[in-house]
Amino acid sequence: MNARSILIISLGLNLVLGTWVGAKLWRAPVSPAAVPTSDVPVARSLPLWSLAKTNVIEVSTNHVDPTRFRWASLETNDFEAYVANLRGINCPEHIVRHLVMGEIEALYAERITDAERSGSFWETPRQRRMREGQTRREQIALENERREITQRLFHVPWSLKAEREWVTDENACLIIGFIPDEKAMRLVDTVMRLETQARFFNEETDHIVIDTDEPRLEAMLVEAKVQMEFGLSPLEVEEATLRGINLAISFMDGKSLVGVSLTGDELRRITAISSRGKDFITLGLRAELDEERDGEKNIQEIMMQLSPEAEREIAGLLGPQKFAAYVRSKDGAFREFAEIGSRLEQPLPLEVTVKAYDIRRAAEAAVRQLNSSEELSGEQKRAGLEGIRRETEQSITAAVGATAAKEFFRQDRGWARTTFGARGAKR
Repeated sequence: MNARSILIISLGLNLVLGTWVGAKLWRAPVSPAAVPTSDVPVARSLPLWSLAKTNVIEVSTNHVDPTRFRWASLETNDFEAYVANLRGINCPEHIVRHLVMGEIEALYAERITDAERSGSFWETPRQRRMREGQTRREQIALENERREITQRLFHVPWSLKAEREWVTDENACLIIGFIPDEKAMRLVDTVMRLETQARFFNEETDHIVIDTDEPRLEAMLVEAKVQMEFGLSPLEVEEATLRGINLAISFMDGKSLVGVSLTGDELRRITAISSRGKDFITLGLRAELDEERDGEKNIQEIMMQLSPEAEREIAGLLGPQKFAAYVRSKDGAFREFAEIGSRLEQPLPLEVTVKAYDIRRAAEAAVRQLNSSEELSGEQKRAGLEGIRRETEQSITAAVGATAAKEFFRQDRGWARTTFGARGAKR
């Protein structure tokens, strides 16, 4: 699952909410320093940092003469001066931002790559971890430096990569498409940063979180959740979470609502009821950071679980008939039969598949009762199983036809074998 596993769980999980699930933010936003403004921007050259690499020899701000315009007269390796030069010729702000942010990101991508250190073949595992840890710290520092620069110059806490992701990622739009673009891009950027943090944390712990790692892990979870929700209203967090949960569930079990028709309002309310009291954002973050103990399977189980109170509330919402169809749609046995019925040359109507499913459930209940009997001998139980098997085959054949019945018993990956034993599965 990558909902960006879960913007919900991740808000996903790759949220939730990984699920994308969610939204994920690691570093607290830096308050942007005010960039001086005036009616006519004045190009200035301020020493922001020292760069080892540049395609311009001099660090200077150039006077622009419109009558003798040269692009080279605008360029400088002082990014603040470069921005001022572009604004000084009335270059549209969105073009200024893309031009300069693109150059900043390209420069820092190269510097981050250059921070990689090759190890010697004789280094010990401890030396290797120390070297890799130092590299990661330097790369994070460079990334933070890049973010501070773009935020100071443009007041945007996201990268161009996050902006491109927001434009192209359909799942992101499904989860947070209702919020303004600026909030959405910050949230996407948050998810991307958390992925990097999770990768570094997993590498440092060798994907095994032990008790001594727990305090650091808990601190990361708290900080990440705060940053994920930063700038969003409680209603926006709730809406994104509900959307992320639905998307994550669809990734995990795309046919979970087969055979039941729900309105958008019903689906939303059911999601809200079933997720009540479950912190999917933290669950998704923990799954990203502690894969061994809090993996995706655990989250799937938690997402699918319904408390008795939630079941009663959903039953009241849907009514007896629709609730029965809803519960049936959650049963893997029914989805198994529905999938087989849909693959036939002449697909089975839903009501016919329901009949076959009901026969199967009745047979399974009869087998459980037979096996639990303490009065019958082993031979009597085997004879009883064979009788139930024959009756089940006859009943399903009568309900769906011989061709479909043959498919039910052959291609369902062993329900007959599981229910009646090896003989029942042979055809």
